Amino acid sequence: MAKAMAPLLVLRTYLKAIPGLSLVLVAEDKDGDIVGAAYALPPMPIMNSAHEQGFPPAELMSIPLSPSWPG
Repeated sequence: MAKAMAPLLVLRTYLKAIPGLSLVLVAEDKDGDIVGAAYALPPMPIMNSAHEQGFPPAELMSIPLSPSWPG
C-alpha cells in the first residue's frame, strides 16, 4: 500500500512547493496604474515531475496566481 501511495505523496509535495517557488511581480506607475508584470516559475525539474505525475500544464502554470491555493 505504501508503494502505491508514493506517487500521490510526491505529487502533493511538488504541488505544495510550487507557490513558494514562484514569483509574480507587478509594476505600477506613480498614479498606481499597472504598467507591467513578470512571472517566474519554479525550477523546471519540479514542474516536469508534477506534470509527469499527471497534473495538467495549464493548471500547473496557474497555481501561483490562485489566491485560494492550496485548495
